[in-house]
Amino acid sequence: MRYSFTLPSLLLLLCAVTVSAEGPWPDTVYEQKTPTLKSLYDYKSGEALSDSSQIEGYLNALQSAHPDKLQLLTYGESWQGRKLNYAVISSPENMANLQSIREAYIRFADPRRTDQRTMNSELAELPAIVWLGYGVHGNEVSSPDAALQVAYHLLAAKNDAMVSAILDNVIVLLDPLQNPDGREKFIHHFNNNTGPSPNGYPFATERREGWNNGRTNHYIFDLNRDWAAMTQPETQGRVDLLSKWLPLIAVDLHEFGTDYTYYFTPEADPFNPYITDTQKQGLEIIGKNNAKYFDQRGWRYFTREIYDAFFPGYGAGWPVFYGALGMTYEQASPRGLKATNKLGEIFTYADAVQHHFVASIATLETAAKHKALFLERFWEYRDNAIKLGKSGDVRQVVLARSSDPFNSDKLARLLARQGIEIDVANEAFTACSVQYQKGDYVIDMAQPNYRMIRNYLDTHIPMEADFIALQENLRRQHKSHVLYDVTAWSKRLTHNVDVAYCSKQAKVDRKPLDTEVLPPLQQSGEGDLAWLVDWQHTGSAMFLIDALRAGLVIYSSDKSFTQKGRKLAEGSLIIYKKQAIEDAVQVVQNLAQKYQVELINTNTSWVEDGVNFGSQHVVKMKSPDIALLWDRPTSSYLAGATRYVFERQLGHPVHTIAARYINNLDLFDFDVLILPGGDYSDLLTTSGTEKLNTWLRRGGVLIALSSSVDFLVKQQLSALQRENNQIDPQKALTTTDESLIDDAQQYEAMQVDPHRGMETFPGNILKVLPNQEHWMTVGIDRPIYSFASGNGTYQPLHRGQGVNVAHYAGADEVLASGYLWQDYQKQLAFKPFLTVEDMGEGMILSFPESPTFRGQQPGLHMLWINAIWRGVAHTKANIRNGR
Repeated sequence: MRYSFTLPSLLLLLCAVTVSAEGPWPDTVYEQKTPTLKSLYDYKSGEALSDSSQIEGYLNALQSAHPDKLQLLTYGESWQGRKLNYAVISSPENMANLQSIREAYIRFADPRRTDQRTMNSELAELPAIVWLGYGVHGNEVSSPDAALQVAYHLLAAKNDAMVSAILDNVIVLLDPLQNPDGREKFIHHFNNNTGPSPNGYPFATERREGWNNGRTNHYIFDLNRDWAAMTQPETQGRVDLLSKWLPLIAVDLHEFGTDYTYYFTPEADPFNPYITDTQKQGLEIIGKNNAKYFDQRGWRYFTREIYDAFFPGYGAGWPVFYGALGMTYEQASPRGLKATNKLGEIFTYADAVQHHFVASIATLETAAKHKALFLERFWEYRDNAIKLGKSGDVRQVVLARSSDPFNSDKLARLLARQGIEIDVANEAFTACSVQYQKGDYVIDMAQPNYRMIRNYLDTHIPMEADFIALQENLRRQHKSHVLYDVTAWSKRLTHNVDVAYCSKQAKVDRKPLDTEVLPPLQQSGEGDLAWLVDWQHTGSAMFLIDALRAGLVIYSSDKSFTQKGRKLAEGSLIIYKKQAIEDAVQVVQNLAQKYQVELINTNTSWVEDGVNFGSQHVVKMKSPDIALLWDRPTSSYLAGATRYVFERQLGHPVHTIAARYINNLDLFDFDVLILPGGDYSDLLTTSGTEKLNTWLRRGGVLIALSSSVDFLVKQQLSALQRENNQIDPQKALTTTDESLIDDAQQYEAMQVDPHRGMETFPGNILKVLPNQEHWMTVGIDRPIYSFASGNGTYQPLHRGQGVNVAHYAGADEVLASGYLWQDYQKQLAFKPFLTVEDMGEGMILSFPESPTFRGQQPGLHMLWINAIWRGVAHTKANIRNGR
């Protein structure tokens, strides 16, 4: 049979050639000029794991093919130097006016600049801005390739009504790879362990990584817990990006266990109390549209379980508190190219990519359809925040620098970078009936980020009573709680600075904080003998570290002294001006300004009261050589955080050494050995134990963090005794005749095992009291605060065994923020937080809870620095040798 074609029908047929049954969206015509992964790298989407260079290369190719619709920009750089890119995708008209649209949008987002009438008139004009973030956990592999599919679909789809609506009404901020270093870790592992064909067996080597796995970044940080603290450059860049655009919708796409299905919004309880009902309604709208497309395809999913909306440190949590709709999407992980779940079902990497792709497009469609509603509610959220700030119980916040200028400055800069408006007082003033100084910080609560301020600076963020009651009930049933992460994060506590909530606004001349400007150098006195540095705050300790690293010779007095009528505190530094290093004056002055310490010049070591500079109570400080055990069986998170604190926060190097070499290690190369969690009993041989004991007795400092304290106890290196914490026996009742049960209450009580170990409690912040008579707490004149989790406590040391340097507060005060099992507060009361035990000429320091947790506790830096730098200086070996 002969066929004939008219020209129009021939063109239609040629176009139909570009309709691919394997395309990302069914029945969609795609332009042939648009590059595909196949055309660039010889694999189709979902056939291979695209690495960071391929992801960047493909987006560059898409930009070259569609410069009118896509612009590839950079917002930061990872620790290992990889670019953090994002693609802006929209219609040609929107892209041509991108800068003016962003400026108009930011103006719209501030109700002080855009009144309600103007807001209503702009609803039809402004596009919605949506951030789609992929791959924050590097071994949750499918979402970055889904991001590439999203970009391809939006650029290549021809005459598609949904895509046209999205491009016309939405500006898409596509963040394809939030953690490039982590992804490269996983891909390196996968490529080194895969065979000729993918292996979906749950314990296949290609799917099971080692100790330092791809979930985390270079410093083994979980970047999805870092948004509120902003310790990592990846997070800092992302917060800057979102602050620049203030997206209406922010989606963070993840993977979870292979045996799950797919999760999308709305979130599970508990919700943060500063999330509004209209935000919850917005999540419902988005979730329902996602469900529609998953139902069409017969894909299973769930909502309202596991992933709560309480903690503002998540990628899906942080944007909520400037007014966005933030949400998490989770796909069952193939952890490679293939997986088999517990039902025996096989699914592939391509399946996972497709699920994330469809969820992303469905969300963009919702944003396009409901952009006027979402814009209006966004403006109302921010307008209501201003009104709450004006009429609420907190009208103004004052952040005083007097208690700790260095940490106060650090917190002020953190808040400012989060988009919070913060001012510096140009004069002394009175607020809350308290006198404050020039340079203290003032926050007017009548601003759009009111709820973010409350989240960061409130001492405690409450959860609903019903939810807490449910957790206690789960405990009684011997079931785990459903709290997903920490229940406390108060920045006033983690930084340990004075924050005042004032009901009235004080009148004070002030200016916006300039985070790039350092306060001027503070100097006093005259003389050519020495500089003195009063040991008053964290900046003093930071100054010590850098000054020693610069080669300066420094002494420190364990006792206070008074010179020329001025009393200097215990721990104060003495730096003789005749130094061996060049430019000593400039080095000292630069460091003093950087760390906000006053340089006191003196021409004499004569004192009117206290100890002289040559006293035996004055010790010579040393820049310590520190070894940090690494790899199994250490805790990877604690090891990474501890290394980060040293290298990036304190600016001091450490030697990371694989724990398996502990018996081969020449410990006399180091002053300090740190055990960051873990039990080393199976590694440490008899000869290794003897070497460790010899090193300690000759002046070594051994520091145990978290579960490593148990290891020391087991090895009889520490006299600490772990307590056998159990469920309160009062909750477990018995009768004289166990065959008789009188009532339902007794029936319930008899099912509680009084000898069952205490359930691990969710992360919270506890109050710690320092022993102010010990040299390790110099400069710490008030309570400090620490993150805590777990269920381990230890009995205080007897005075003949060692010193309890710091301990938890009493039962009524120990919980500073968050939630703690009620019966556990009594068990924590007065238990050790830090102990020191002499071992010959050396010492052992034990921290049952790590002060380096997530690198988010600058308020503990003074204690941590004292413990290590002063610990080394106070070993009997160093004192005897004058080191």
